[in-house]
Amino acid sequence: MPRLFAAILLALCLATVAFAQEPPAAEIGDAPAPVPEPDPLRLILPPDIYAVVGQEANVYFDNVVLAPDTRGLIFDVDCAKGTQQNERWQFLPVAEDVGDHTLTLKVLTPAMEVLSEASTTIHVVPAEAGAGESLSLLCVGDSLTHASVYPAELWTLFG
Repeated sequence: MPRLFAAILLALCLATVAFAQEPPAAEIGDAPAPVPEPDPLRLILPPDIYAVVGQEANVYFDNVVLAPDTRGLIFDVDCAKGTQQNERWQFLPVAEDVGDHTLTLKVLTPAMEVLSEASTTIHVVPAEAGAGESLSLLCVGDSLTHASVYPAELWTLFG
């Protein structure tokens, strides 16, 4: 019986090794499929950003790229609304801004070469949107959340 078990184990090991080998080489004339270059900055913008009339909305550049130091990068925002500053894009919507606006962010080298680019839609809603509706909220966070810093501000805004 132990010999039978050893033979079965050996057969399984050999089969595993056979399947783990390199696949057969492509035929002559077949071009390898291009491998897309990964975005080294991992620029991430959400597809939608919501803004409320009378409440400031910001996109901080340090928070949308994965880079240890962003001081050597140039950020260029293209949006009909808001203003660009060194560290962020800032927008304080007014009633006339209600609607959708496209924001495109490019990250460039000092030589003006585009490293990454992404777009999002800014949805501006009226200040009274959702008035009279009930709301439940679960806050998960750090010590500032525990100390009610953020929940207190949300309570004020939702009031």
